[in-house]
Amino acid sequence: GQQKAEVQFSVTPTAQAPDRVTVHGYQVVAEPLPDERVTENNRRWVFLQVSRQKMKIALFEGQPYWDTRFLANPLRQDAQADLWTYDGLGSRRLIITRPQSPPADDPAQAALATDPATWSQQTLDQFDLVLLGKGAERFFPGDRARLLVHFVRDRGGALVLTRGEPFDQTNPQGRSAQAVLEPLSPVNWGRGVVGAMKLNVTPQGRASPLLRFGEVGGIDTVLTHLPEMIAATRIQAERAASIVLLNQASAGAAAAPMAAMAYQNAGKGRVLAILSDGLWRWAFLPTQLKAYDSVYQMFWARAIRWLVLGSEFLPGQRVALTLDHLAVEPGQAVQALVTTRYMEPGGLQARLQVKQPDGSTQVLGLSAAGTDALRYEATLHPTQPGLYQITLSSPTGAWETATAHLAVYDQTVEKLDASARPQVLAQMARATGGACLGLGDRGAFAQRVNSLQIARQADRTPHYVFDRPGVFALLAGCLFLEWFLRRRWGLG
Repeated sequence: GQQKAEVQFSVTPTAQAPDRVTVHGYQVVAEPLPDERVTENNRRWVFLQVSRQKMKIALFEGQPYWDTRFLANPLRQDAQADLWTYDGLGSRRLIITRPQSPPADDPAQAALATDPATWSQQTLDQFDLVLLGKGAERFFPGDRARLLVHFVRDRGGALVLTRGEPFDQTNPQGRSAQAVLEPLSPVNWGRGVVGAMKLNVTPQGRASPLLRFGEVGGIDTVLTHLPEMIAATRIQAERAASIVLLNQASAGAAAAPMAAMAYQNAGKGRVLAILSDGLWRWAFLPTQLKAYDSVYQMFWARAIRWLVLGSEFLPGQRVALTLDHLAVEPGQAVQALVTTRYMEPGGLQARLQVKQPDGSTQVLGLSAAGTDALRYEATLHPTQPGLYQITLSSPTGAWETATAHLAVYDQTVEKLDASARPQVLAQMARATGGACLGLGDRGAFAQRVNSLQIARQADRTPHYVFDRPGVFALLAGCLFLEWFLRRRWGLG
């Protein structure tokens, strides 16, 4: 039978590559067992893609509250994130907080220090993750909410609704903006507020990496000890494509629980909704709950990485290269997909080169993937077992080189185990009424073949019995009895 073992090892790259995105390959080797005949399948490659570019995050809050204040703290402390916060105080006053590490001095970065209500699509698309608080119509009024839709669906960005419904429905601009953003929402919003909410984990949430807190404890333990939510906007229903991680219900209420944390994929991007007010209380714990101090920061650190790194693009990446398979057999087709964030002037000018295991190189031609002007594809048919390196580069140096690796293994069943299995063959023979014979049973084999031929030649002429007097009388009597009973009982 098959046995599985978990192996843990530390990853320490020996050199600091200057590129922002690098790929490190590690080969896992299993020592051969005694008398193991086939050892080619004892080696497998594992690849890690490392990005040195910081995640660029924007937090928009039109109605400052404890939730967004506490949320900004762990994001500012994250060494791999650059956080811009935009706090609207009324319709005229705006407070912009830059990241701790000063950005490069270029026009695109300078545009981030202006009022978001005047931004172009290109300015918003500089971010990898956007977080919306309440009163978001201050920054994206009315039809300008389409910038957010494009950011998620077409650019592949991530969006977080940190305090439920982001736009004020009592405001005409907010109502219009909410209608534009509605297709991205994981839930259908209701009206009214429900208070004193108790959180519970769903089966999907139990399997999610967002709700794993390591040595602090399991998610059930964490939810039992940490404070409950203050309130939540009423939810009509979850969308069919959404995944609910946490649900919530009022203490003592008999109504069905509502979603408290849900997400859904939208186009190239992803939308996460926190549907309760009060998550900030996890960052402001009393002394007796000091053991859970790290839960709040741990949750948001994992959430932003899961959202940003789960998209097609790494932080700061302009052109992405992905393969539909990372390990195949010789001759199996592999699809290489090239995706660009923006429409390249004059089309994508790129070179896709494949380095084969024997050191030779092959250049693949890219063609448009359907009607999407931002996607290109090529097909590779590897024939040699071994490691392939696929490199996507720009002849003009307009964007950074992207690299992917493909492992080709010869895993034919006959090669992995070509020996006979007498026990299995004998079981099959008994189940089908046959016999399992060895090489020394040649005489018995001939006798069995002859007996099968004789059996096939036996007389198989059918003999009918219904026309015999006794059988005919029995059938007629049964029919008469049925007719008599049906007449007597009025069944027609």
